[in-house]
Amino acid sequence: MNTLQRLLTALSLSLCMGLLSVAQAESLTSDQVGRFIAAMPELMALGEKFQDTKQHNIDPARPMSSGLEQMQGKGSEYTEFAQLATRHGFASAEQFASVGDRTMQAYMFASVDMSPEEINAMYQQGIANIKKDSALSAEQKELILGRMEKTHLSNVQARESVEKDLAALQPHMAELDKLFE
Repeated sequence: MNTLQRLLTALSLSLCMGLLSVAQAESLTSDQVGRFIAAMPELMALGEKFQDTKQHNIDPARPMSSGLEQMQGKGSEYTEFAQLATRHGFASAEQFASVGDRTMQAYMFASVDMSPEEINAMYQQGIANIKKDSALSAEQKELILGRMEKTHLSNVQARESVEKDLAALQPHMAELDKLFE
């Protein structure tokens, strides 16, 4: 499995784990999302072409960008990735990777069938359940509640960081659902 395949795999895993949070200055546009979607078949083919067995440390919060950074702007894999980005109207390979990361981050939240309020209510109910569980010691409760709080705060921050990008995804949700089913 090559760097591109690893970054796509890491991207998918990141969606499941809720580890995504990157703040960006400008909102994504529907056009950027559409061009990213249109590039995916070629990106997948490029990933197949450059399969390797090396271990890569892909950042799950920005899998495409971190995978690209590992290419260090060199080699035929980077060159072909940059050409793919250009063919789809991106100014650079880095812009393409950033749009891809942000699209996936926003998709994770757009595809959740619960509102932020419902998620918070479930979190609060979880806290109440842990606090009243007599089978847990005070130390266990403290540990569990601390982990829950850290995860919840991370997810809230991630949601806030992609909020401005959600509107750009709406016209493309059916395509994104197919792409990531």
